[in-house]
Amino acid sequence: MKKIEKTIQTNKVYQGRILNVYANHVDIEGEAAQREYIEHSGGVCICALDEHHDVLVVEQYRYGAQKFMIELPAGKLGKQEDPLICAQRELLEETGYYSTSFTFLGDIYPTPAYNSEKISCFMATDLTFIKQNLDPGEHLEVKKLPLVKLKELVLNGEIEDAKSAYMILKVCTVKGI
Repeated sequence: MKKIEKTIQTNKVYQGRILNVYANHVDIEGEAAQREYIEHSGGVCICALDEHHDVLVVEQYRYGAQKFMIELPAGKLGKQEDPLICAQRELLEETGYYSTSFTFLGDIYPTPAYNSEKISCFMATDLTFIKQNLDPGEHLEVKKLPLVKLKELVLNGEIEDAKSAYMILKVCTVKGI
């Protein structure tokens, strides 16, 4: 049976630069409960694919995972920013590539049990290299890998980033790979 959760009281316990944390009281059709969750502005993930089905990936250290990870280019939405504009900006900033062709492939919620983050997913083609322009404190290595190889890396557990794994398999499906 589906039960609606209605927020009774909101308690912000932390306000940060990129997220806020809440401990809220909810009513689930007469039953009281507490929900801790993270409020996030959302983001984008881009699978940038060239004419040979090679994909731009970035390898960077992820503090939360405490290791280096292979990921697709991605980034946080600015306040009231259109996801397509964010995808264009993040692709250029992280990889140095510009695309004239973005295809929206849907939205995902990577951790909906406790996080409001929604990621808008795009496939980018018609790539042109311009210049990489990383944000301060951002350190990453850009690589090009065949889409079929990335699919193998997802299936054998070497790509552990959920948004990247999802997008790689989604693009493989779209491209019939």
